[in-house]
Amino acid sequence: MKSEPSNSSEAISHSSPPIHQDGKTPVEQFAGEELLYRRYLSEHFVDGNLLPASFRFPKQSFNRSLFSKPEDVLHPHCCDGMALFKDGWGVLECRVSALPSPVKAADGGSFVFSPKHAPEATCYAHSELWCKNDLSVANEYDYPPKSVRETFRIKMARVMSVRIPAVPNQEKK
Repeated sequence: MKSEPSNSSEAISHSSPPIHQDGKTPVEQFAGEELLYRRYLSEHFVDGNLLPASFRFPKQSFNRSLFSKPEDVLHPHCCDGMALFKDGWGVLECRVSALPSPVKAADGGSFVFSPKHAPEATCYAHSELWCKNDLSVANEYDYPPKSVRETFRIKMARVMSVRIPAVPNQEKK
């Protein structure tokens, strides 16, 4: 995925905090056109390309657009109390229908990646990308083999686009 340099920084409005869980249960269904938002550091790009290594395993975190705004992923309520509105952070997005899935393993097996709504107390939109071996019957996360992780990371980097550009960290004087 290529990122075009931006000469103007998008203003991030923090007028209202993200939706809190407040007893609401997860909404399991995701529409294919729903967006998933994820924060990133400016260092996750090299020569305008998102580094596949910026996706770690297991369970990458996202916020779902049904319950959040893009900038919510930088809000302290969705960042374990850290304020990430500056200091090199930005927001990526992709459509649920664009998720690279299934991914074939070197041994011929297949792994399916799908979003799972996993609300947190102060961030109802919090979701995780879960992986399941297509032969698995358990309702648990299946940690994929190295070949699947590598393929998934490369494909995921290609489908993400920059929603809010990160301003590179400036040395403090």
